[in-house]
Amino acid sequence: MVNIVDEQGKTLISLGGGTQAIKVPLARFRKGELLYCLESALPTTEFNELLPAEPAPHRTHVENLAQRLSQTVPEHSHRLFTWLEQTLKQPGSGVEQEIGKLVPDLPASQVEEMASVLSPEQRGRLLREKSLTRQQHWEADQYLQQAEASRLLASLHLESMSTPQTPEMMLAALEQLPGWPLSRRLEVRDIGTSGPLLCSSGTGDASQRLLIIREGQHYRPRDSQGRTLAEPSDLPTAISHVLPPTELDAVLRQAQESTLKEAMRKSSQKSMAQGLIAKRAPFKRSDSFPKRHRIEPAFADPAPPAGLTLRADGIYQAPVLPDGSYRYYILDNARYYRVQADDSGWRLIDARSHFRAYQPYLRKHSESGWELDGTVATPFGGVPRPDFEGTAPSDSSETFVSAEPATDYESADEGAIVYTADELQHMRSSASYQQSANHLGSFERANNGRYPLRDTEGQPLRIKSIQATGRTRSGKAYSKALIMPFIEWEGFEKVAALYDEKLTVTPFTAAHQKFPEEASLLGQSTVVTTKAIAKGEALGVYGGELVPSRIAQQRRDPYLLDVHTWAQPGAQVGSTQTPKMVSAFLSFSGDNVLSRINTMFEYSNGTPVRQAKTGYNVEDARFIVDVLTADQSRMRLRLSAFFATEDLAAGTELRWDYGYDEKMIKQLFSKAN
Repeated sequence: MVNIVDEQGKTLISLGGGTQAIKVPLARFRKGELLYCLESALPTTEFNELLPAEPAPHRTHVENLAQRLSQTVPEHSHRLFTWLEQTLKQPGSGVEQEIGKLVPDLPASQVEEMASVLSPEQRGRLLREKSLTRQQHWEADQYLQQAEASRLLASLHLESMSTPQTPEMMLAALEQLPGWPLSRRLEVRDIGTSGPLLCSSGTGDASQRLLIIREGQHYRPRDSQGRTLAEPSDLPTAISHVLPPTELDAVLRQAQESTLKEAMRKSSQKSMAQGLIAKRAPFKRSDSFPKRHRIEPAFADPAPPAGLTLRADGIYQAPVLPDGSYRYYILDNARYYRVQADDSGWRLIDARSHFRAYQPYLRKHSESGWELDGTVATPFGGVPRPDFEGTAPSDSSETFVSAEPATDYESADEGAIVYTADELQHMRSSASYQQSANHLGSFERANNGRYPLRDTEGQPLRIKSIQATGRTRSGKAYSKALIMPFIEWEGFEKVAALYDEKLTVTPFTAAHQKFPEEASLLGQSTVVTTKAIAKGEALGVYGGELVPSRIAQQRRDPYLLDVHTWAQPGAQVGSTQTPKMVSAFLSFSGDNVLSRINTMFEYSNGTPVRQAKTGYNVEDARFIVDVLTADQSRMRLRLSAFFATEDLAAGTELRWDYGYDEKMIKQLFSKAN
């Protein structure tokens, strides 16, 4: 074991796991004399075992060891960067240490960012109660997503920064390249030709697959018979060895790049620049912020900015900056606050941290005063509404009950729906998101029989407790009893039949068009009833699986549903555990019949501009549930259940309000164009 110690003998860095410690003074470590310290501390025979097999005679022992270490750095670079991250992550103050414990994945710089904006009272509360407020949870969520995006982007350029999602991210980026051969089946497996599937691409026959085998941090290309085509390398280079030369040349020519690695990086950066993809039934994290309209004085600049000019709209403009831009301020209660404009209005910037995630919007409330704008709630700020409008914490919607059945549920008519052996096997499978083909136009009815909540490995997340009452976005209440048959544990074909006896996925035709602009949907899918359904009848729950958010973004997944919630954790019926929140890194991709229900838009010049106000015949109600994860811990998320809002005749097409805002719709359809 090697310990780097300061002048007082305190260990600052510790490496190795031996019982005998070699102490290296910090001063010598900083001078780059670590290897000299090892040479003097280790017995000669032990030190010589560290040297290259054939040391260069013109170099000293230390120089030979340094040469050997430099040659092995690429092989151990991932380990080195991981160690550096963990070492640099150690938080300083007690407050930072507490935040680090509560949000262990948060980088040190962002732990410091969160700590820097806490008031003395907030610091005291954090140290005393050892918990974060809802707003602090939201900010941590934003920082985690930023950190994940940075790490994933870095992994496309530095092998040493790779994450478990990097191979999938790379394949998804390659699929977006013009001319990419989607008809070919490309598989990346671990260890060997029959090892675990890490990720895959394409729809081709497996007998003519292109095969890449991961070996440590590198990838070996093989042909369909498993024969090695080249030495191990990075993933894009390995893929370039398995692609037929004509296809590789066509892809590179259209991408205007000389290597597949550069083409992949360009594609990934373009996708990330497009912003996050749409999630249905969105739950804005800002909805959980404290309900206050007064501007916090702590946001103010410590000293009045110089040279301000008052504009007609009440905004103060500072002198032009060297890059030609301006800074803007408001004056409220004798304090100046920096603000920044975007499409939704003026955002308040915290003087203590200009890049803070929480940037609430402002509005004028009098001739000379400003307040936070509660009408604007976006991922960057806004004043909240309660989780369930018109309810109080004592409402039955906040009461959790066991999700275990008290009696057997009524099932569909026995034998009315027949499933093939393959479908029955699929319902019981645990294939991960990497093996699913969840894209527009695809649907497998056997997914109706899979458990409706599944993790990234395809394992069911068994619901252990559920809210007694769920509520729609308009506040209407539905009892959990209505949806219990759809979440029956190991219900498989019994549950599938509940969907298949009343709903079916069918091609979208001209008969389904509500507007001429919906001609773009022709040939895609829609959901229609196969029997009469009564108003208020349960249609089921939105079923699917968790997917890493950046993978979903790279794939442009069309069936994402927001399952996050900031309802406070606590012990529920049948459990003394405190559930964790579903990771901010994850999204939920729907794959059962309810995920294929279409929505409706209002149009301007042939382009969707906002969700239609009317015309829907189903609605979703959100039930907060606690589920059991693979490691036997509890996790909290939202389950969306669907109900008919009117009597529906057989053959009726279903329409559902996705809840997209105008900004998201503009982003979606500007890309499509």
